[in-house]
Amino acid sequence: MCDVFEQHKMIDKEREKLWPLIRNTPWLDWQVLTKRSERIADNLPKDWGTGYSNVWLGVSAENQKYYEQRWADLAPIPAVVRFVSYEPALGPIELCAGLNPEHGSIFPDWIIFGGESGPGFRKADLAWPRSMRDQCKKLGIPFFHKQSSGIRTEMGIQLDGAIIREYPVPRGNQVQPLF
Repeated sequence: MCDVFEQHKMIDKEREKLWPLIRNTPWLDWQVLTKRSERIADNLPKDWGTGYSNVWLGVSAENQKYYEQRWADLAPIPAVVRFVSYEPALGPIELCAGLNPEHGSIFPDWIIFGGESGPGFRKADLAWPRSMRDQCKKLGIPFFHKQSSGIRTEMGIQLDGAIIREYPVPRGNQVQPLF
């Protein structure tokens, strides 16, 4: 349980053990999530090719700035699912903003929304998950509302009276064009 793309001597060593484990457990779907999107491409295994059939690659994005930066790094990398974990939500995100089809930008296959939790949490505006839910619906992207902001995780799992926990259907290992 760590960011496997972090640059750290111990993690670099352990990451080399992780890829064989993932290859040897094809019955498990691995969700690999990072804030260090700029390091993904250089730290995938040599046999990554068009991706492993059991690896979902994701980036965390707290607001529009980080969505645009991190999604631009992840979008061109092949994976059966590429997702954005919009948490801890600290500002609104517009999925269409900042996209540049010339640089291989596409939409994520899945969006997870989560407000910050824990002592001293910063409160998310409910307009943010509502907007993301609506954007996802319009674009056909599964939306997973994990939680609103709160002192503990799993607080506020309902959004407008509904539990919304949609999942993507993994597709072939191909980067889908924007248009």
